[in-house]
Amino acid sequence: MSEKEKKKQLTTLLTKLTEITTAQANRTNNQYLVDLLKKASHKLQSNQQNAITEARTVYQNANTICFVNKISLTPEEKGLLEKINKLAQSSGALGGLNSFNATNTWLGN
Repeated sequence: MSEKEKKKQLTTLLTKLTEITTAQANRTNNQYLVDLLKKASHKLQSNQQNAITEARTVYQNANTICFVNKISLTPEEKGLLEKINKLAQSSGALGGLNSFNATNTWLGN
């Protein structure tokens, strides 16, 4: 899959996940997760990050936000987040080494 196709797929997943998460407005601390998803979409649209690295970052940070803020995701949100995780997994000889790119990422600009 080309970078352009991955970017398009991640953009679609982020858009769906943002819509569903935004609809959970009554969930405590939900805005942290919504902000993460919107920032990730912005980074992709402005070409600040490639799709695989951004997918890894979103997956890692979304799980951290949910854990720290005790947010329980809906089954649909979990499914979309898993699809983002699958997109984040590199293939090839250097795939495992590339996973270290997102190890220490946080909500940076």
